Amino acid sequence: MTTRLPSWLGSLLLSISLVSLGSSCTQADDKKPEAEGETPATATTDDATPQETAQPESTTATTDKPEAQETAAPAGETQEIDASGLKLALPKTWQKEQPSMNMREAQFRVSDPDDAEKSAEFVVFKFGPSPISENIKRWIGQYRGNGRTVKAVQGKAPQGEYVVVELSGTHMKSVGPPFNRKTVDVPDSRTIHVALIVPEQEAIYFLKLVGPDKLVASQRDKLRAAFGADKSSEKDVEL
Repeated sequence: MTTRLPSWLGSLLLSISLVSLGSSCTQADDKKPEAEGETPATATTDDATPQETAQPESTTATTDKPEAQETAAPAGETQEIDASGLKLALPKTWQKEQPSMNMREAQFRVSDPDDAEKSAEFVVFKFGPSPISENIKRWIGQYRGNGRTVKAVQGKAPQGEYVVVELSGTHMKSVGPPFNRKTVDVPDSRTIHVALIVPEQEAIYFLKLVGPDKLVASQRDKLRAAFGADKSSEKDVEL
């Protein structure tokens, strides 16, 4: 299939490699985001999801190489979903929910099998061309600088090229209406962001799994398997 994306596909991936980690942290800590997990050029106030950053202390992020147990969902234990053109194979244990925001294409609840009071949230967004590097800065800024860890890789999946950014530490979770820009600190949190460029759909899909540190870490391989991440194709992103 002929696509109209090559002109910006390469530049988007290139922009990621040119972002310095120090610059990312400084800018992310000094600016509040315009949306929950991405920067669409045409987002409106009514559609924007809650802003999840405040002004944290300026601290250089460190790389994170998680050691938690990871297991992909066995064959036959997944549910096939179509999130506005994006095909995903999610674990059947992830419970589908009605999207709480207009910009969300899909929303799921991930329960902790060891603690009924804990859960994580998985959401999917879809946009046209948008600056991935700016989103990475904002994602980093959604965590307090003190104790924050960051790791990013890029690779290829059957539906397109992707970038995965994983953060842990104290998450500044948005509370109340977006325009209030109020947050509450949630220690021991982890967020896995995925930016998946799908030429066939002429779109970038943003996937986000956020919740308790250990729970999200335990679901890492399941999330990656959901969109067909190929670990052998991955390279570290120099943030």
